[in-house]
Amino acid sequence: MRLARRFLAYILVGIFAVLAAYSALTFRREVASFDMDSRRDQEALARVIEPAFSRVWQLDGRREALHLLERVNARETSVRASFWTAEALQQAGHKVGPLGSKGLYQVEREGPHHESYLVTFVPTQAGKGGYIELRESTRPRSEYVRESMTWAALAGIGIFAWSSIMAIFLGVVLIGRPIRALVGQARAIGAGQLGVHARVDRTDELGELGREMNRMADHLEAGRKRLAAETTERLQALNQLRHADRLATAYLPAYAPELN
Repeated sequence: MRLARRFLAYILVGIFAVLAAYSALTFRREVASFDMDSRRDQEALARVIEPAFSRVWQLDGRREALHLLERVNARETSVRASFWTAEALQQAGHKVGPLGSKGLYQVEREGPHHESYLVTFVPTQAGKGGYIELRESTRPRSEYVRESMTWAALAGIGIFAWSSIMAIFLGVVLIGRPIRALVGQARAIGAGQLGVHARVDRTDELGELGREMNRMADHLEAGRKRLAAETTERLQALNQLRHADRLATAYLPAYAPELN
Protein backbone atom coordinates (compact mmCIF):
# COMPACT_ATOMS: atom_id res chain seq x y z
CA MET A 1 0.00 0.00 0.00
CA ARG A 2 3.00 2.32 0.28
CA LEU A 3 3.14 2.59 -3.51
CA ALA A 4 -0.58 3.36 -3.64
CA ARG A 5 -0.21 6.04 -0.96
CA ARG A 6 2.72 7.60 -2.81
CA PHE A 7 0.78 7.51 -6.06
CA LEU A 8 -2.21 9.16 -4.38
CA ALA A 9 0.02 11.79 -2.79
CA TYR A 10 1.47 12.74 -6.18
CA ILE A 11 -2.00 12.94 -7.72
CA LEU A 12 -3.42 15.06 -4.90
CA VAL A 13 -0.45 17.44 -4.94
CA GLY A 14 -0.87 17.82 -8.70
CA ILE A 15 -4.61 18.47 -8.36
CA PHE A 16 -3.99 21.05 -5.63
CA ALA A 17 -1.35 22.82 -7.73
CA VAL A 18 -3.64 22.95 -10.78
CA LEU A 19 -6.57 24.26 -8.71
CA ALA A 20 -4.39 26.88 -7.02
CA ALA A 21 -2.99 28.09 -10.35
CA TYR A 22 -6.45 28.17 -11.92
CA SER A 23 -7.93 30.06 -8.96
CA ALA A 24 -5.10 32.61 -9.03
CA LEU A 25 -5.46 33.20 -12.78
CA THR A 26 -9.25 33.43 -12.50
CA PHE A 27 -8.94 35.87 -9.60
CA ARG A 28 -6.55 38.12 -11.51
CA ARG A 29 -8.73 38.03 -14.61
CA GLU A 30 -11.88 38.89 -12.66
CA VAL A 31 -10.20 41.78 -10.85
CA ALA A 32 -8.80 43.16 -14.10
CA SER A 33 -12.21 42.82 -15.77
CA PHE A 34 -13.97 44.56 -12.88
CA ASP A 35 -11.44 47.39 -12.88
CA MET A 36 -11.72 47.78 -16.66
CA ASP A 37 -15.52 47.96 -16.44
CA SER A 38 -15.29 50.67 -13.77
CA ARG A 39 -12.93 52.74 -15.90
CA ARG A 40 -15.13 52.37 -18.96
CA ASP A 41 -18.22 53.39 -16.99
CA GLN A 42 -16.48 56.55 -15.82
CA GLU A 43 -15.27 57.28 -19.35
CA ALA A 44 -18.81 56.95 -20.69
CA LEU A 45 -20.19 59.17 -17.93
CA ALA A 46 -17.47 61.74 -18.59
CA ARG A 47 -18.35 61.94 -22.29
CA VAL A 48 -21.95 62.71 -21.30
CA ILE A 49 -21.34 65.12 -18.41
CA GLU A 50 -18.62 67.37 -19.85
CA PRO A 51 -20.54 68.68 -22.91
CA ALA A 52 -23.67 69.20 -20.83
CA PHE A 53 -21.71 70.94 -18.06
CA SER A 54 -19.95 73.27 -20.51
CA ARG A 55 -23.22 74.06 -22.29
CA VAL A 56 -25.12 74.86 -19.08
CA TRP A 57 -22.19 77.03 -17.85
CA GLN A 58 -22.17 78.92 -21.12
CA LEU A 59 -25.95 79.51 -21.16
CA ASP A 60 -26.95 79.70 -17.50
CA GLY A 61 -23.74 80.33 -15.61
CA ARG A 62 -21.60 78.65 -12.98
CA ARG A 63 -24.35 78.13 -10.43
CA GLU A 64 -26.59 76.13 -12.77
CA ALA A 65 -23.61 74.11 -14.03
CA LEU A 66 -22.72 73.14 -10.47
CA HIS A 67 -26.37 72.36 -9.80
CA LEU A 68 -26.20 69.99 -12.77
CA LEU A 69 -23.40 68.08 -11.04
CA GLU A 70 -25.51 67.91 -7.88
CA ARG A 71 -28.36 66.35 -9.83
CA VAL A 72 -25.91 63.84 -11.30
CA ASN A 73 -24.74 62.97 -7.79
CA ALA A 74 -28.34 62.52 -6.67
CA ARG A 75 -28.95 60.00 -9.46
CA GLU A 76 -25.58 58.25 -9.39
CA THR A 77 -25.13 56.38 -6.11
CA SER A 78 -21.60 55.13 -6.71
CA VAL A 79 -19.95 58.03 -8.56
CA ARG A 80 -19.49 61.54 -7.18
CA ALA A 81 -18.95 64.42 -9.60
CA SER A 82 -17.36 67.75 -8.68
CA PHE A 83 -15.74 70.71 -10.43
CA TRP A 84 -12.20 71.91 -9.80
CA THR A 85 -10.48 74.95 -11.17
CA ALA A 86 -6.82 74.55 -11.98
CA GLU A 87 -5.85 76.79 -9.05
CA ALA A 88 -8.08 74.97 -6.55
CA LEU A 89 -6.78 71.63 -7.73
CA GLN A 90 -3.21 72.77 -7.23
CA GLN A 91 -3.96 74.21 -3.79
CA ALA A 92 -5.55 70.93 -2.73
CA GLY A 93 -2.35 69.12 -3.69
CA HIS A 94 -3.93 67.09 -6.46
CA LYS A 95 -1.74 66.68 -9.47
CA VAL A 96 -3.24 65.86 -12.84
CA GLY A 97 -0.84 63.94 -15.04
CA PRO A 98 -0.73 63.76 -18.82
CA LEU A 99 -4.09 63.04 -20.39
CA GLY A 100 -4.64 59.65 -21.97
CA SER A 101 -5.58 58.85 -25.53
CA LYS A 102 -9.23 59.58 -24.73
CA GLY A 103 -8.51 63.02 -23.23
CA LEU A 104 -8.94 61.82 -19.66
CA TYR A 105 -6.68 61.27 -16.69
CA GLN A 106 -7.53 58.30 -14.48
CA VAL A 107 -5.77 57.38 -11.27
CA GLU A 108 -6.48 55.34 -8.15
CA ARG A 109 -6.00 57.34 -4.97
CA GLU A 110 -6.42 56.72 -1.28
CA GLY A 111 -9.04 58.80 0.49
CA PRO A 112 -9.98 59.19 4.14
CA HIS A 113 -10.25 56.12 6.38
CA HIS A 114 -7.80 54.29 4.08
CA GLU A 115 -10.46 53.86 1.41
CA SER A 116 -9.31 53.81 -2.21
CA TYR A 117 -11.05 55.64 -5.03
CA LEU A 118 -10.89 55.52 -8.80
CA VAL A 119 -10.67 59.14 -9.92
CA THR A 120 -11.21 60.44 -13.45
CA PHE A 121 -10.36 64.03 -14.32
CA VAL A 122 -12.18 65.44 -17.36
CA PRO A 123 -10.79 68.74 -18.71
CA THR A 124 -13.48 71.29 -19.46
CA GLN A 125 -13.50 74.72 -21.08
CA ALA A 126 -16.31 75.99 -18.87
CA GLY A 127 -15.49 79.33 -17.27
CA LYS A 128 -11.71 79.83 -17.27
CA GLY A 129 -11.17 76.11 -17.64
CA GLY A 130 -10.75 73.40 -15.07
CA TYR A 131 -11.57 69.75 -14.46
CA ILE A 132 -14.65 67.72 -13.69
CA GLU A 133 -13.69 65.07 -11.18
CA LEU A 134 -15.51 61.73 -11.14
CA ARG A 135 -14.75 59.80 -7.96
CA GLU A 136 -15.86 56.22 -7.34
CA SER A 137 -15.05 54.09 -4.32
CA THR A 138 -13.24 50.83 -4.95
CA ARG A 139 -15.13 49.21 -2.06
CA PRO A 140 -17.47 47.34 -4.44
CA ARG A 141 -14.40 45.92 -6.14
CA SER A 142 -12.98 44.80 -2.79
CA GLU A 143 -16.31 43.19 -1.89
CA TYR A 144 -16.48 41.55 -5.29
CA VAL A 145 -12.92 40.30 -4.91
CA ARG A 146 -13.66 38.97 -1.42
CA GLU A 147 -16.82 37.23 -2.61
CA SER A 148 -15.02 35.81 -5.65
CA MET A 149 -12.21 34.52 -3.47
CA THR A 150 -14.72 32.91 -1.11
CA TRP A 151 -16.57 31.17 -3.93
CA ALA A 152 -13.30 30.17 -5.59
CA ALA A 153 -12.04 28.73 -2.31
CA LEU A 154 -15.28 26.81 -1.73
CA ALA A 155 -15.27 25.52 -5.30
CA GLY A 156 -11.61 24.56 -5.01
CA ILE A 157 -12.21 22.74 -1.73
CA GLY A 158 -15.18 20.90 -3.24
CA ILE A 159 -13.27 19.89 -6.35
CA PHE A 160 -10.23 18.89 -4.29
CA ALA A 161 -12.38 16.83 -1.91
CA TRP A 162 -14.18 15.07 -4.76
CA SER A 163 -10.91 14.47 -6.61
CA SER A 164 -9.34 13.15 -3.42
CA ILE A 165 -12.18 10.70 -2.85
CA MET A 166 -12.04 9.48 -6.45
CA ALA A 167 -8.24 9.26 -6.39
CA ILE A 168 -8.29 7.28 -3.14
CA PHE A 169 -10.99 4.96 -4.46
CA LEU A 170 -9.25 4.39 -7.77
CA GLY A 171 -5.87 4.05 -6.08
CA VAL A 172 -7.17 1.38 -3.71
CA VAL A 173 -9.08 -0.49 -6.44
CA LEU A 174 -6.61 -0.15 -9.30
CA ILE A 175 -3.34 -0.37 -7.39
CA GLY A 176 -3.79 -1.30 -3.74
CA ARG A 177 -5.82 -4.51 -4.09
CA PRO A 178 -3.83 -6.04 -7.00
CA ILE A 179 -0.51 -5.33 -5.30
CA ARG A 180 -1.81 -6.73 -2.02
CA ALA A 181 -2.89 -9.90 -3.85
CA LEU A 182 0.52 -10.24 -5.53
CA VAL A 183 2.33 -9.70 -2.22
CA GLY A 184 0.15 -12.36 -0.60
CA GLN A 185 0.93 -14.79 -3.41
CA ALA A 186 4.66 -14.09 -3.17
CA ARG A 187 4.57 -14.77 0.59
CA ALA A 188 2.62 -17.99 0.03
CA ILE A 189 5.15 -19.16 -2.57
CA GLY A 190 7.96 -18.34 -0.15
CA ALA A 191 6.19 -20.48 2.48
CA GLY A 192 5.96 -23.39 0.04
CA GLN A 193 2.27 -23.01 -0.90
CA LEU A 194 2.79 -23.19 -4.65
CA GLY A 195 -0.87 -23.82 -5.42
CA VAL A 196 -1.95 -20.31 -4.36
CA HIS A 197 -2.94 -18.14 -7.34
CA ALA A 198 -3.53 -14.40 -7.39
CA ARG A 199 -6.90 -13.34 -8.82
CA VAL A 200 -5.92 -10.40 -11.02
CA ASP A 201 -8.47 -10.11 -13.83
CA ARG A 202 -6.91 -7.15 -15.60
CA THR A 203 -5.40 -6.35 -18.95
CA ASP A 204 -2.79 -3.85 -17.76
CA GLU A 205 0.75 -4.36 -16.46
CA LEU A 206 -0.43 -5.50 -13.04
CA GLY A 207 -2.66 -8.10 -14.69
CA GLU A 208 0.28 -9.30 -16.79
CA LEU A 209 2.44 -9.51 -13.67
CA GLY A 210 -0.27 -11.50 -11.89
CA ARG A 211 -0.55 -13.98 -14.76
CA GLU A 212 3.22 -14.41 -14.86
CA MET A 213 3.26 -15.00 -11.09
CA ASN A 214 0.56 -17.66 -11.47
CA ARG A 215 2.49 -19.27 -14.33
CA MET A 216 5.67 -19.25 -12.25
CA ALA A 217 3.81 -20.87 -9.35
CA ASP A 218 2.48 -23.57 -11.71
CA HIS A 219 5.99 -24.25 -13.05
CA LEU A 220 7.38 -24.47 -9.52
CA GLU A 221 4.55 -26.82 -8.47
CA ALA A 222 5.12 -29.01 -11.53
CA GLY A 223 8.87 -29.05 -10.83
CA ARG A 224 8.28 -30.00 -7.21
CA LYS A 225 5.98 -32.87 -8.23
CA ARG A 226 8.48 -34.04 -10.83
CA LEU A 227 11.29 -33.87 -8.28
CA ALA A 228 9.17 -35.76 -5.78
CA ALA A 229 8.43 -38.48 -8.37
CA GLU A 230 12.10 -38.79 -9.33
CA THR A 231 13.08 -38.93 -5.69
CA THR A 232 10.53 -41.72 -5.08
CA GLU A 233 11.85 -43.70 -8.04
CA ARG A 234 15.44 -43.31 -6.85
CA LEU A 235 14.48 -44.38 -3.34
CA GLN A 236 12.72 -47.45 -4.73
CA ALA A 237 15.77 -48.32 -6.84
CA LEU A 238 18.03 -47.84 -3.83
CA ASN A 239 15.80 -50.08 -1.72
CA GLN A 240 15.95 -52.78 -4.39
CA LEU A 241 19.74 -52.55 -4.49
CA ARG A 242 19.92 -52.84 -0.72
CA HIS A 243 17.58 -55.84 -0.79
CA ALA A 244 19.71 -57.50 -3.42
CA ASP A 245 22.84 -56.80 -1.39
CA ARG A 246 21.28 -58.37 1.70
CA LEU A 247 20.34 -61.50 -0.27
CA ALA A 248 23.82 -61.76 -1.62
CA THR A 249 25.30 -61.40 1.83
CA ALA A 250 22.97 -64.06 3.28
CA TYR A 251 23.21 -66.81 0.61
CA LEU A 252 26.65 -66.31 -0.89
CA PRO A 253 28.59 -68.20 1.95
CA ALA A 254 26.38 -71.27 1.47
CA TYR A 255 27.31 -71.62 -2.15
CA ALA A 256 30.95 -70.71 -1.72
CA PRO A 257 32.28 -74.44 -1.56
CA GLU A 258 30.43 -75.31 -4.69
CA LEU A 259 31.86 -72.33 -6.46
CA ASN A 260 35.35 -73.51 -5.49
